[in-house]
Amino acid sequence: MNEILPLSIGLSLVVSLVFSELFGILGTGLVVPGYLALSLNNPKNIALTFLIALLSYICVELLSNFLLIFGKRKIVFILLFGYFFGYLLNYQILPDIDISYLSEVRGIGFIIPGLIAVWYERQGVLETTSVLILAAIFVKILLIFILGTELETL
Repeated sequence: MNEILPLSIGLSLVVSLVFSELFGILGTGLVVPGYLALSLNNPKNIALTFLIALLSYICVELLSNFLLIFGKRKIVFILLFGYFFGYLLNYQILPDIDISYLSEVRGIGFIIPGLIAVWYERQGVLETTSVLILAAIFVKILLIFILGTELETL
């Protein structure tokens, strides 16, 4: 996994740039599609990551009705909520649930959900999610072309 991660992130940067130029929409934080591409074989983890991002986005939007949250402060709040919900679900809630299909489910990283949520705030939930999934699929396809059967062993 350590050798494939830099390649995946590099491809993610290229795919994100192409998507930005072609469609005018970024697939979040430029590196996020690379991380998601490595997790495409675990759709529950991706779903949980999107759930954490959505929770973070909603919490900060609700808070901004009561507090002056904008600019850098809003980004930091979104990232903090992403970290908090990721930690809470990955280490406190999900490990204690005795349901077999949830036993191995984990969110992807601590910052990735926050980066997704930041782009939810900037360009919308549907647009961001759509472009991010497409970009992750393109990165995975490029990884398959480049690494071939080596990808299966990693």
